[in-house]
Amino acid sequence: MRRILIGCALALLLVPCLAQADIAEIMSYQGVLRDGSGDPVPDGSYNVTFRIYDVDTGGAVLWSEGQPLTATGGIINAHLGSVVPLNTLAFDVPYWLAIAIEYGPELTPRTPFTTVPYAAHAGFADTCLEGDDDWGISGDDVYHDVGNVGIGTATPSVRLDVAAGDARCARFENSSGANRFTVTGVNYGGTAAGDFAGTAASSWPGVPAAVFGHGGAGYRGAHFTSDDDVALFAASPNARAVWGHSTANYSGYFSGGGLGVHIDDLLETNAFRMQPGAASGYVLTSDGSGNGTWQSGSGGGDGDWTIAGNDMYSAVSGRVGIGTTLPTAKLEIYNVTTEEALEVKHGGATVSRVVNIERTSLPGSHND
Repeated sequence: MRRILIGCALALLLVPCLAQADIAEIMSYQGVLRDGSGDPVPDGSYNVTFRIYDVDTGGAVLWSEGQPLTATGGIINAHLGSVVPLNTLAFDVPYWLAIAIEYGPELTPRTPFTTVPYAAHAGFADTCLEGDDDWGISGDDVYHDVGNVGIGTATPSVRLDVAAGDARCARFENSSGANRFTVTGVNYGGTAAGDFAGTAASSWPGVPAAVFGHGGAGYRGAHFTSDDDVALFAASPNARAVWGHSTANYSGYFSGGGLGVHIDDLLETNAFRMQPGAASGYVLTSDGSGNGTWQSGSGGGDGDWTIAGNDMYSAVSGRVGIGTTLPTAKLEIYNVTTEEALEVKHGGATVSRVVNIERTSLPGSHND
């Protein structure tokens, strides 16, 4: 009664180009069981045997498995290879599928495999991608030495062109130390090993650079952060480690809760400006902690001395001491060496006095 089985679909479930041990070579098969009148057989379970040959008639069985399948409306679905693995077949030559129902004779004719099942050959072959030798396998390595590769684009313009739309294009991660970097970029032509743009690509830098970043309007050219170490380290044995240039704003801007800039070596500059406390004529002074501030240049910062033209005077009620920190007179000069404590010379006109000492009130007793 069970006279004929008509196959409707035959396809690999998994993509090729994986190692043989990594893919499950399973093919989906769908067919219709009909009785001698051409009507679908009653619903129920039927034992179906599948065999694969490399010839359309005769020949030796290359693979075989049996499965109990449930027919619904005469339709059966099978997964070839789910009982006996298909990994003994290379799928590098034509194959034919033979079917027997309820342990009876094989139905004729055998069904030739179409293109899709032969994709399994990619799990064992030396090349893939339609067999045009673009890709090669060497041990555990896969390589492509001609043309461009596109991911997300059918028209790659560079060696590896990844277009992901509103998603990340690539992610790289490793846990190695020493010189096993996550990403390495080298350019031997004198431009940049890496070109990063925030909005759109820019022209190449005028001076060759290891990394070239172009932020575009409203974007930073580069941004570096670190949780507990140096966010940006720059070193050069015989040139500038950092070169800042701006035609319209600060060439360098530093802010934070601690020190803005710390320099171990000499600082060379044509000019500098400290904003807080700056005023005309002020000088830069330092406290005991090395913090610089602007103070008046007229004296020690307390206004005792005043400069008026070529003259300098002190109009306060205190004393002036030279050689002593505790003067007892309006002007006291103290010297403990053999040199004169005071020498006064006049090189002007002969009528001028060298020294003029005068009191404006009558002297009292013992007050000369």
